[in-house]
Amino acid sequence: MSVDISLTDDLRLSDKTIKVTAVKGSDTPNQPMSISYEGDNGNPYKPGKSVLSVLWRYWGADSQAYVGRSITLFYDQTVTYGGLEIGGIRIRHLSHMPDVIPMVSNYHWCEECECSTMSSWCVCTECE
Repeated sequence: MSVDISLTDDLRLSDKTIKVTAVKGSDTPNQPMSISYEGDNGNPYKPGKSVLSVLWRYWGADSQAYVGRSITLFYDQTVTYGGLEIGGIRIRHLSHMPDVIPMVSNYHWCEECECSTMSSWCVCTECE
């Protein structure tokens, strides 16, 4: 598992609001998306699957629409990975919240076209 060391260290001190500048796929299975943000110095935020499920639920499947939006992150020392309490990054606030929040049970990240969908397979026109 890759860890965002500098971001995690910053968040141990206080919450941080980041403004998304780009979103793309990642080759890390447990962190399938990289989120670039203003001031990341070439070190994008790579959220885990639980954080991604929050983003998909509140911002939708079109990850390119995340650009220009803001996420307030915080460090939670109770985050577990592999049954061990190791600490991690959580979302405290999102900009651009919808009036109606969809219930999402399935989501999929397509490595071929770097899109995310609300189904268990890629349904975008790029992969047809």
